Amino acid sequence: MSRNLGRSVAGRNEAVQQTLKRLACRLLALDAIQMHQVFKRILCPIDFDASSAKALELAASLASQNGARLSAIHVISIPASSFGYPIRPYESLARIEQEHLKVFVRTNVPANISCETFVKIGDAKHEILAAADEGNVDLIVMASRRRSGIPRLVLGSVAEGVLHGSNRPVLIVRP
Repeated sequence: MSRNLGRSVAGRNEAVQQTLKRLACRLLALDAIQMHQVFKRILCPIDFDASSAKALELAASLASQNGARLSAIHVISIPASSFGYPIRPYESLARIEQEHLKVFVRTNVPANISCETFVKIGDAKHEILAAADEGNVDLIVMASRRRSGIPRLVLGSVAEGVLHGSNRPVLIVRP
């Protein structure tokens, strides 16, 4: 299916096809009808691994091609056992992670593309979807870790949760 979708995308936007080929990623889910629309706001969730860097590079390329505003978000997950406890330690961690995110963006996004960065505290899926709604984004570009088996059952898949919970196109970049 993604191969046929890639062909239909190529007919509409050659630059997007070249970017997808260059980064050698697979398109898992993107509403083909909306692909012809120009993206003006792109959100890229970051967890600081190589897959996130790849997704951010793709998001930056799409932002450049479309003249879009790019935003990167990192979510600090709160363990279920700590709900009800003061959030102060997480707020100081958020300041540290904000600096880490800025460095990550400077490393992976060309200097001529501006990228807003922000850090949220909470459940990753919910915070990403809330940020997409608040920012009225047109596209979410994110990495997938490709967990399977027990780790996926226990930890879940943020990418899968965003994909199923989003009412906007989601481009998932595989490792």
